[in-house]
Amino acid sequence: MNLALNHPVVGSDATQWEIGDVVIDPVARCVTHVTVQPPHHHHQARLIPCGDLHEDPSSQALLVGCDATTVLSYPLVAEVSVVAPGHPLQTQQGWTVGTTDVVATTAADSLLSAGWVDNRVLVRWDRIPSDDVEVRHSSSVLSADQHRLGQLDGLRCHPDGRITHLVLRHGRLLGRRDVLVDIDDVHSIDNDAIVLSLTKEQAGSLEAQPLDQWLEATP
Repeated sequence: MNLALNHPVVGSDATQWEIGDVVIDPVARCVTHVTVQPPHHHHQARLIPCGDLHEDPSSQALLVGCDATTVLSYPLVAEVSVVAPGHPLQTQQGWTVGTTDVVATTAADSLLSAGWVDNRVLVRWDRIPSDDVEVRHSSSVLSADQHRLGQLDGLRCHPDGRITHLVLRHGRLLGRRDVLVDIDDVHSIDNDAIVLSLTKEQAGSLEAQPLDQWLEATP
């Protein structure tokens, strides 16, 4: 199964959704959940078990095996909190904090009431199952010698969710290329960041693969 981040996914009633973020068991190196959302509306993203996703063998399209009503019955992941800088985010038992984004003060002022206090910040974050981590399209991929190689573009998995490769988007503009990285070359997976066991030089020697080729390939 190919999970291309921010790419379309179709419901059983033909409703159009989009793959948002991916939730991973970092020890088992297995995708446990995927967030499915209306295009470009992460605040409406729902946490869908990986087992509810499958590929259409005839078209390689990614399908979610339920209708819109069922998708909307799954838990929302997006949360918003106002906290002091450095203060830990709080969530319910059985859940943990995934990716986070701090909103700039000027933007936060328009979203908060008159009770705004200057030393607090507005944080947008995702609530995910305990012991898991979350990655997204902007998540950094780092080399073993701590160079930023690019960002995550997708994952290739077995039908049971076990990851076989990650897709690294490397370079910029006309020099941009996608590189398949074997999961055995991944040192660690954390919230919003993946560290390889390869140096920058070793990662640079990996063969580029056009996006449409890795999407069409079968793991």
